[in-house]
Amino acid sequence: MATTVTPRSEMQVVVISIHVDTTGKVFKTAKEAARQLFDELSSLLQCSPYVILAGDLNLTVHWSEADVPVRDRLVTEFGLVNCTSFLQDKTRLLRNEVSTLRGYPHQDDYIFVSSTFEVNHFDVLQDTELSDHCPVVADLSARLTG
Repeated sequence: MATTVTPRSEMQVVVISIHVDTTGKVFKTAKEAARQLFDELSSLLQCSPYVILAGDLNLTVHWSEADVPVRDRLVTEFGLVNCTSFLQDKTRLLRNEVSTLRGYPHQDDYIFVSSTFEVNHFDVLQDTELSDHCPVVADLSARLTG
C-alpha cells in the first residue's frame, strides 16, 4: 500500500507500507519476493525527496547473510536510511537483540526513510501484544528541501 501525504504545500511525503510474501505461492523465498517488490517500487521510491517505507520485509538477516544485500538495497540503491541504526540502546544492536517477531531472535520489521528526515528516536515496542510482531516506531522531523 502506498499513499502520498501533503502536510505542507511544499512537501509531499510518499508513505509505503509493505508486507513481503512468504507463503511460497508466488515466490520461493522472501528474498525473491523482496527483490521483485523493490523493483516494482523503484520509481515510487525516487519520485519524492520525502519517502517513508515501513513494514515486514520477512528477511532473516541474522540467520541468512544472503538476505542482507537485499535489505540494504534500500540504502545503497535508493538512498534510504535504516531507522534501526538510531535505536537508543546500542547494546541491543551489537548483540543482535532487535527482535520484532515474538519468539524469534531476529528483526523482520523495519522503517526506512529518505535522508531528508532526521530520525529523533527509534524503538521496538516489546510490551504490547497486538500481534505476533512487535511494533517499530520512529519519531521523525522533516528537513525542507529547496
